[in-house]
Amino acid sequence: GAVDNEDQGPEEPTGPSDEVEAQYHAALVKAYNALPSYEQSLSAIIQEYNEQCLNPSSDERYAAFQRAAGVAYDLSLESSNLSRLEIPKDSQWYEASQALMALYSDLYGSAGIIQRCWLLNYPLDDPEPYKDKWMQPLTEHLVDGQIDLLIDYQQQKPSVGAML
Repeated sequence: GAVDNEDQGPEEPTGPSDEVEAQYHAALVKAYNALPSYEQSLSAIIQEYNEQCLNPSSDERYAAFQRAAGVAYDLSLESSNLSRLEIPKDSQWYEASQALMALYSDLYGSAGIIQRCWLLNYPLDDPEPYKDKWMQPLTEHLVDGQIDLLIDYQQQKPSVGAML
């Protein structure tokens, strides 16, 4: 005869529990809400780079390098925290988590570009004659005067917010 499956009760749900999903969501919202603060930090180191890259004081340029490295480090920590959530593919928040990690990657990459420029710049007694060399990490990422990663960031951020 036919096998009767009706008395086996409801199917076991697959994927994370509602409670775990709520924790994922809270963590993603917190990370998303932290973005403006990182945007400000990044904007500050870019502005400082533009203002100080030809400063005759190697010490002041080194201090600016350290500030850029600090922003890059903070962004790397935030990215690590996000990836450590290990949101599984069957979570309703998986796509949002991937998109949010991409935003952090854009910011981290942008801070890294400024950090690399400073690394080439600050040891020089006079950076002016070597401008093409220490500007290269930046110039290879410039599109219409903006860092390509930041253009991507600005384009993607609204859709990530909408996912949350």
